[in-house]
Amino acid sequence: MGCWRRSPTRRRRSETVHSLLVSENDGKIAGPAKHAKIPLGEDAIFESFERFYHRYYLRPKPILHIIKTMLEDKDVCVRRLREGYEFFKSMAQRRSDLEAVKSGAAAA
Repeated sequence: MGCWRRSPTRRRRSETVHSLLVSENDGKIAGPAKHAKIPLGEDAIFESFERFYHRYYLRPKPILHIIKTMLEDKDVCVRRLREGYEFFKSMAQRRSDLEAVKSGAAAA
């Protein structure tokens, strides 16, 4: 046994927090917490998230570095292409989820 064992108190606290975040219906983590000082709704958070990801990950310098490493090694190239595909696919899924939420809220 090492010094990395979790204490019972810490384990109970993290399990309690997790159980509070997980909804009982479908087992997914609950949405963002509402906070009085932060006037953002779920729509604004979704849009800000996408804007941040595009601004951060699609900067010229990291893209050039990624292309350079892809040209140097075929395995890296395949992995990076798969990661890029998954990134854009997840962003498209988030966008469609946001539109579904907006259309569901408009219908209600």
